[in-house]
Amino acid sequence: MAIDILKGELTREHNDLDGFTLNMLERLNDLSARYENLGYETSFLEEFHMLKIKKGGLHAAFNRLDIDGDVAMWRHIGEQGTVYFPFSWLECIPRNFYHTQTYCSGINFEYGFRKIARLLNPEWKGREKDIIALEYLEERLSNDGIEAKSVLKSIWSYNPFWAKKGYNPFDKPTLVWPNYLDS
Repeated sequence: MAIDILKGELTREHNDLDGFTLNMLERLNDLSARYENLGYETSFLEEFHMLKIKKGGLHAAFNRLDIDGDVAMWRHIGEQGTVYFPFSWLECIPRNFYHTQTYCSGINFEYGFRKIARLLNPEWKGREKDIIALEYLEERLSNDGIEAKSVLKSIWSYNPFWAKKGYNPFDKPTLVWPNYLDS
């Protein structure tokens, strides 16, 4: 959906939405109750610190986000995996998308995390829509005069979740950017 918001038009059908919630653990009960009052089924995946909502075949997942100064911390696997990136990558001014004020993750975020998806989850399987999105994002970065490597150098992670699953903690998906950028 972020690509569509960045383009300013719907380019394909969507059936889910992923988003962030700042200080989620403090807001979880209120957020769940609000969605339940609107008829959504809610569930909180404790291991991942992710709130999931469902209604009528559509679903959304809200991920925990914390901010420390100019650094955003996406707790993508709860306490077992954190990805750090510049807070400025998340747009703080809403865009008008089909007459709705909408916040978007931004070009740098979308490019960076689509590019490293397998590092966050070694079981990730790329999809055609991801390839198309990366091509669009690479073009946008180039048009904006932003070097793709500079985006990737701004992401780092601590990810013990995958080490517990048998992956070598000195290899991906424990992110060590100088090694990744050279591969």
